[in-house]
Amino acid sequence: MTTTPRMTFKWPKIGTEVEISFSSYPGDGGIAAAVIVKASGERYAYATVNLRQPPASLTDYREIVLKNWRENEGIEDAMLEAGIIEGAPTRWIASAPVYRLTDRASAQAQAEIERAPATLLNTEINADALSPAP
Repeated sequence: MTTTPRMTFKWPKIGTEVEISFSSYPGDGGIAAAVIVKASGERYAYATVNLRQPPASLTDYREIVLKNWRENEGIEDAMLEAGIIEGAPTRWIASAPVYRLTDRASAQAQAEIERAPATLLNTEINADALSPAP
């Protein structure tokens, strides 16, 4: 079995290299995306919003509902620049933008979700994953 390498990017808000890890939300099939601090492997934040009943397009590995507020401020621009999401939001659900994943990110999401669905959400987020800035 071939493993798709995780996409990485520098998130200016936290000033370190991170990678994106995909899973699915239990029960609804929507894509969950976690931001992992590359140096430590610790989960820093979730980049997505869970919907109780997502539209079908959100369960086919092509779109995500992005959480771009509070601790995720700036993630939208960082993910666009890194080639994880593309274009403008296709629509909005409440106050959350829906973005298309790039082909590469979609392939990573599909591979990770098929290998281990709903596993990201079984782990606590460690807000102390980052080393203090020098």
